[in-house]
Amino acid sequence: MSVFQPISEEATKYTLNQATKLLEKVTCSFRTGKIDENSFYEFFKLSAQIRSSNYFKLILAWHYEQILNFVNAIKADLQSNINLEVEEQIKLISKYYSCFQIFVVQIKQFLLSIEDFLYKTQLWTTVFKKSFEYFRKEFEGLKEIMIEKIFKLIEKARTNYVIPNEELSRVIQIIIDLDFKKDIKIERDLKNNELRVISDSSTDNSKNYIQLFKNPFLEKTKNHFQKLASLWAGMNDVEYFNLALQYIKREEEICYPLLINNTKETIMDALQLKSRLQLYYQQKIFKPVFESAQKKITDYQSEEKNKAYSKKNFRDLNQKIATEWVHDLIQTKKYVEKQIPNEDLLFNLAHQEAIDKTFQYCLTEFKNASQLLLLYCDYFMKQNLSDEEYERRQADFNTIFVYMQSKDEFLQYYQQALCKRLICFNFKSIDAEYKMVTQFKNSIGVHTTVIRFQNMLTDLKINEQYNKEKFQNDVLKIYILSSVAWPLLRNEQDNIIFPSSFVGLINQFTYQYNQIYNKRKIYWLLNEGSAEINFISDNMDNFGGKYILRTTSYQMLILMKMNEKDQFTVKDLMDQTGINKYSFDSNLKQLIKLKILNCSENDKYTEFSEIKINTQFYSTKKSILCLPHASVSTQQDDSNISSIQTTVEQERTQIIKAYLVKIMKIRKVMAHNDLIKECVELIKKCSRTFEPCFLHIKNCIENLIEQEYIKRIENDYKKYQYVQ
Repeated sequence: MSVFQPISEEATKYTLNQATKLLEKVTCSFRTGKIDENSFYEFFKLSAQIRSSNYFKLILAWHYEQILNFVNAIKADLQSNINLEVEEQIKLISKYYSCFQIFVVQIKQFLLSIEDFLYKTQLWTTVFKKSFEYFRKEFEGLKEIMIEKIFKLIEKARTNYVIPNEELSRVIQIIIDLDFKKDIKIERDLKNNELRVISDSSTDNSKNYIQLFKNPFLEKTKNHFQKLASLWAGMNDVEYFNLALQYIKREEEICYPLLINNTKETIMDALQLKSRLQLYYQQKIFKPVFESAQKKITDYQSEEKNKAYSKKNFRDLNQKIATEWVHDLIQTKKYVEKQIPNEDLLFNLAHQEAIDKTFQYCLTEFKNASQLLLLYCDYFMKQNLSDEEYERRQADFNTIFVYMQSKDEFLQYYQQALCKRLICFNFKSIDAEYKMVTQFKNSIGVHTTVIRFQNMLTDLKINEQYNKEKFQNDVLKIYILSSVAWPLLRNEQDNIIFPSSFVGLINQFTYQYNQIYNKRKIYWLLNEGSAEINFISDNMDNFGGKYILRTTSYQMLILMKMNEKDQFTVKDLMDQTGINKYSFDSNLKQLIKLKILNCSENDKYTEFSEIKINTQFYSTKKSILCLPHASVSTQQDDSNISSIQTTVEQERTQIIKAYLVKIMKIRKVMAHNDLIKECVELIKKCSRTFEPCFLHIKNCIENLIEQEYIKRIENDYKKYQYVQ
């Protein structure tokens, strides 16, 4: 229990009046910065008298009156010094604010001497808050004038005028709402016998600060640099960027005492720095590389257009052009990235962002980008390169691939190229192929097409093991390929009749397979197979008449059938092999052209023309490639490539619709624009293989309405509702 007796109302008023008189003396000492020990002693002596008072309303009114009197004194003094230079006025306001903080500390210590626990607890949490709220309320009339003076001082600072940073920071604190989580600490400077504030709890995230100062400041800064941008319009790009960097660094120094940390973004927007950087890199740096590649492609196609096998698809593009294009592009990108001035982080990021956006834009606009990159990739995947060279080329490939917007389209092309490499066994190693698949996973995550790549490689390994362990023979190797993973089409017109030497092996394989997978169907893809045939000619002049013929499976069937008789008519040969006419003609003509088979009409044969083996065959090469000419063998490829766009469009439609349904299932009701925006963001984040088109999304929404997944709200046509 307290030993003090509560004092009366009159005694409370008397004590507060005495405290007011002493505060006036203390205030004078605050303004001069000199300590009056007697005033302090008398002031704290009164705190012992007020500690047992219960007249809390009276005390709170006195608290407000003291703050009001102090602020009015400051306002009057400022009005009397209205003609001072702006920096002197800033210093004066800073000094007054520092005095006010000390003044609040003294009042707090006086009031917290009151013994009542509940009142003391209330004061402990509110005395600072109330004091500064009173201060801001009474100081409201001077805020706009004060802020205008700060802006004028900043304008002078932009002309290399030295400004009082410490005082300016103190004035900014007047504008800031305080959170009062920490006490204001005051210490004595024993050397000068002065008091000074050493810390406070200001924050630059307050609404007061943002609305009254930060936003207007950023707007004025934007206008200032927009004017500069118009003055610099005639400069070349390099001069413009260097001058912009100088001004950004100078503005950062000016803004440090203002507690503003995002001025650079405002300045760069005002100077249109990012867009100008992007245009610079596009027009001066990357555009020549793409134009050079396009010219090479055009010249190459112009030279080849009169050749019978030339087609308008990516296979007509020269490997050399693709390699040079990738090399030039990578070297150019590395060069410009090294030229970025390593002086300011945000400015560097703006450069890098401009380079990235320009790089992506040019790739998107360059219609042959996917084809050239595929040719480059397919070429080095076939070469027997060192591990270091392979990793370098894979890194170059990935540098370009990550910037492509239509990654899903490229993956479709890559699937066809991978299929061709694996079927023809024309690849460096299976491990290298797995590394490339891993690279795709790292770039775009788990994607259905990438999973197909994985399954294709798995099929190949399983088949190698099967042929080695369970289907051992020196004549025939059979590979089982999953119809889901491999982009292969079965020739429906074939009704293949196997040679008698193969029938036993074929029956053995079919029996073994059906024993393991009795519910699966097998379709033979002889149009994709290949063979090596030993051919012995009666002409012994070269290689003792022994040659190796590298043929398609169709050519193998034709040649094995020719072993059975001295001659066949074209019709009999086609009927007894079961090959469809189109494939039969293309493969037979190549064998006649190479003079492996003889026909009196050459390739102008009819179905009654007779075909014989050329027993006097002669060649300077021991191994002879017998594959049909490109103009014939690529016809089916052309149709597959032309269908890729359709396949890509269908897959994108399914992805968009899936995400739309997913969003609507969670949100239940959404506005049209919000739905499209969230769908785009989700696809970019999760799918990462293409940039969705707004029109495509809109069409998918209409389709989902027709399928009754969602519906329009009757009273608001621009909103959709999920259908349960």
